[in-house]
Amino acid sequence: MNDADQATDPFDDINLVPNKTEKLLNERQYVDYRSEREHEANIATIEHRVAVLQAERAALEELESALDQKRGELELLSGFVEWSKTEIEERGLELGVPHDMPWSCYRGEEPAFGTCDACAFQFEAFRNAGSRDPIAYAERPEFS
Repeated sequence: MNDADQATDPFDDINLVPNKTEKLLNERQYVDYRSEREHEANIATIEHRVAVLQAERAALEELESALDQKRGELELLSGFVEWSKTEIEERGLELGVPHDMPWSCYRGEEPAFGTCDACAFQFEAFRNAGSRDPIAYAERPEFS
């Protein structure tokens, strides 16, 4: 083939991708597989939530039934409702309550935010009671 024949070859401008159709089919199968797994996970999550709600409803119905049987015999006590957080902390110190167990942060995992209201109130209560809050904070609250 001479230089003139190569310049006029109609396939010169085409980029051939070997197995392009196979690659596209494999990608499509992967997307279909992934979509199916995500759909199954969503269904499992919904089924789990339904099961939890049903269990909660059953527990509440059982509790209501037990309360109905004991109506008039029960007394509901809420000893700390009117106490400040500092008063609760002071009482906890007197009783030797383990201080690494209380959790009031809006975040459900360690470390606690340290910047939400709940953390600030707990941290301040420990400080006011003369104790150091042992909870791990992402950022320790500061007070003036």
